[in-house]
Amino acid sequence: MRWSKKHVAVATGTSVPNSSTLAGQTNNPPNRPSVGRFAAVASVAGVLFSLSVGSEILAQDQELMIRPTTEGIRLLDDTILPSVGVMPGEAVTLSFRNTNAGPADITWLFDIVPVG
Repeated sequence: MRWSKKHVAVATGTSVPNSSTLAGQTNNPPNRPSVGRFAAVASVAGVLFSLSVGSEILAQDQELMIRPTTEGIRLLDDTILPSVGVMPGEAVTLSFRNTNAGPADITWLFDIVPVG
């Protein structure tokens, strides 16, 4: 299954918290052991992301790659975390923070596939 929101806009100096980033995504938390993959790009420099699964922080305030977000995600180039384990009941949380002097456009996806 693919969780994604295209072209998330983040104003200067603000954050998109995890509660709204993954709002409405089905099976979060999953009910079966799963493997996830995270990919993202930003239209400007200075966009940071944080990602956690359950209580484990996988990335905190890491900068996204810069590329025109209108091109979409290129999985071979834009994958940041290729294999993330997600156990039943562990919620995935994702947030973005714009430290740039202008607005940012972000394209992201998180693929999650049940295993076993």
